[in-house]
Amino acid sequence: MRPRLHIPTLVLGIFGGLLTLYGFRHEWIAAQLQASRAFDDQVEDGAQGVFLALERELSANLASLNALVAFHAGSEDVQEHEFQMFARHSLRKATTARGLYQADLVRDPDLAWPPVDLKIRFHATVPGTQEALADRLNGPETWRPLVEALLQDDRARLFGTTASPDDLDMLVALPIFGPLPSEDGPEARQQAFRSVALIGCSIGGILRQALAAPSRALESIGGAELLLFEVDDEADPLSLLRVAAPTPPPEGAPARPAIRLTEASAGPHVAHRPSLAGARWLLILRPLQPPAGPPSQTRAWIVLIAGISITTATCLTIYSAGSRNRLVTQLVTARTAQLEEASRSLRASERRYRDIVENSVEGILTLSEDGAILSANPAASRIFGCEVSALLGRAVADLLPGVGLPCTMDWTGTEAIRPDQARVSVEVWSGPLQLVEQWGFLLVVRDISERRAVERMKDEFVATVSHELRTPLTSILGALEMIKDGLLGPIPPSAARMVTVAYDSGEHLLRIINDILDIERMAAGVPTIRPQPVSAHELIERAIRTTRGFADRHGVVLARDLVEPSPILLGDPERLLQVLTNLISNAVKFSTQGTQVVIGARQVDQVVQISVQDQGSGIDESFRDRIFQPFSQGDSSDRRTKGGTGLGLSISRAIVLAHQGQIWFESQANVGTTFTIAIPVAPPET
Repeated sequence: MRPRLHIPTLVLGIFGGLLTLYGFRHEWIAAQLQASRAFDDQVEDGAQGVFLALERELSANLASLNALVAFHAGSEDVQEHEFQMFARHSLRKATTARGLYQADLVRDPDLAWPPVDLKIRFHATVPGTQEALADRLNGPETWRPLVEALLQDDRARLFGTTASPDDLDMLVALPIFGPLPSEDGPEARQQAFRSVALIGCSIGGILRQALAAPSRALESIGGAELLLFEVDDEADPLSLLRVAAPTPPPEGAPARPAIRLTEASAGPHVAHRPSLAGARWLLILRPLQPPAGPPSQTRAWIVLIAGISITTATCLTIYSAGSRNRLVTQLVTARTAQLEEASRSLRASERRYRDIVENSVEGILTLSEDGAILSANPAASRIFGCEVSALLGRAVADLLPGVGLPCTMDWTGTEAIRPDQARVSVEVWSGPLQLVEQWGFLLVVRDISERRAVERMKDEFVATVSHELRTPLTSILGALEMIKDGLLGPIPPSAARMVTVAYDSGEHLLRIINDILDIERMAAGVPTIRPQPVSAHELIERAIRTTRGFADRHGVVLARDLVEPSPILLGDPERLLQVLTNLISNAVKFSTQGTQVVIGARQVDQVVQISVQDQGSGIDESFRDRIFQPFSQGDSSDRRTKGGTGLGLSISRAIVLAHQGQIWFESQANVGTTFTIAIPVAPPET
């Protein structure tokens, strides 16, 4: 006897198959989107470090140019040997600079403004550089717009660029004025305009320096390349320069071909405009390699297999249920009574927490085991930008695709997607929740878009302030250093003391700016630890040599407490030297004159412990919980007199944690304080 076609089973099978295919397709696309978004985030993180290093190198060259202007402003008649001495000093600091020049304005007394020519008076280039600068100063049509622009705002401006094999050179100009009359005006400034200071730089060198900045994000995507475009009237320009490595290509190697801007912007990339007046440039950073391999589609296959299995089992159950209608009826009746009882219990429970949930400022949702939204409060409606009724029944993965819900998780940052595809920064927490006779999840969503906006404003403020302070401060320090070293001639002893005070104060301010940039780089994951076997004794000796002069000025003796043989630890020697120097400097600063600071090292199990012990007044109880926080300093008047930024211990802690190590302290009032770091030992050589 042939089996009859069972219509309910057929309909259920078709519906279940379509639903399974939909779920499979949804999970497949979601995995691809998540992998693409993660790759884009890595490119963005790596680009931030590269562009920060690029602006820092550009600022170093502009600082040399500012110092040259200050050098000429401080002397009425600069001689050739004085200029050469200054230029060698400046070119050693600006590693990508190729030459410094001074071009005088040659005036015709019978003609009104502008002057008739520019004439090179002084020039100095790095060895191996042939700069035909006179070819660029080829008439008023070339330099007149530059002179007019320099008269308007006194800003350093791009004068021009020239191409060379695998590189690009640029000239940056800055005006040099003579004494200005009491009444400042256009004609007075024209008469005081004496000459133009220029610096020649390797644009390729600047880009390679930026790519050399250590970045964990760039390493994870297999490296990146920088492309330089001059954005002018042409809608789709060719790249002027294309750099893909922190070192120049070998001699004879073919140059990387130029590409169009639309081609460079087709894939994952980050754009940046350098802050240099007159430069119509656009920098594009893009990864050298596509994302490594396709994303994992395990969840999609699980959905497919589970859907097929559930649909098949359900169809078989319904198909065989025809002979058991009575039993099914009884089961349905009993189940209905249980659901009614559960419903009464649920209504009673709702009355107890409805007021709390409805008035909460955080979105509260209950989810089923498969991630469907069962309930939501008004705060969730505001966060997701739709009515509560529109949220019910939706899959939470559609609203929060950045996390693998439903599951148990602590506070995790992600983005919520609104119906208009707008994205809102949120934090989510999820935990198990028993829903009558089954388990679900409780999901709490917190809107953090305002906090993220404040953090971005803080990051932009720190970067802007640091850049705007470093450039003039570097020029000031350069000029003070030349005066202090006697490069501009002898000065009276009283003036020498004031110059030394000004120079030391400028260096202190520069250290504060560098500490702030270190904190920002560590928060962005820019610094990279390059571990290698390091002798603890050698590390301590380097730290003592670095801080001995500081200790002598405070009348404190640096002593050693070492055991033989020297323990060998695994770490970055320069980063660990920064930690030890900071701990020793703090110990000296808070020690009494005539006491000792003892530095010791020993191996305990599989770690090397290095301790710094002072004989100071100890750390206040009220300050100990905040000692490793950024910008934290003790509140007593004694500590306020010691100075400092409050960033040293925070940076030291970040470096130690990056080594998979630990840092702690022990302090006793009027006895002293001991700071200890523990770094894993280096594995034995094979």
